[in-house]
Amino acid sequence: MRKLTVCGTDISDFTLILSADPQPAEKTAAEFLQRVIHASCGVNLNISQTKTKHNILIGTREPSKKVKYDGFRITSDSCDLYLDGNIPRGTLFAAYDFAEKYLGYRLFADDCEVIPTDGEENIPSGLDIVDNPVFSARRTTC
Repeated sequence: MRKLTVCGTDISDFTLILSADPQPAEKTAAEFLQRVIHASCGVNLNISQTKTKHNILIGTREPSKKVKYDGFRITSDSCDLYLDGNIPRGTLFAAYDFAEKYLGYRLFADDCEVIPTDGEENIPSGLDIVDNPVFSARRTTC
């Protein structure tokens, strides 16, 4: 199985944290990460609203002026990882980006998903990624 450490701590010690009243996109982000981390690392993380010693907090921070439209930020401190957007869709994009960058996740089509189970990745404390879309809307009329 893939070895993933966050701030020097094994992923098995983490809990996925949602706010007291999460939006549907934030719930989707938590369930997606739970499924992909389980498939990749063999660890089933709990989804909760109660913080533990080590957490992946999803959509729990205040909006940031650095984040535009449905962009997102991925940050970490000494024991927690934060995935946030200024709107719920941005938080969902943060979860997808995290899975792509650190778990090697790829979705090529509805019936073609790749979740690597080998390798190793370490997410350092002090991580500060802000990703904003080039366009103000991510849709097409085609």
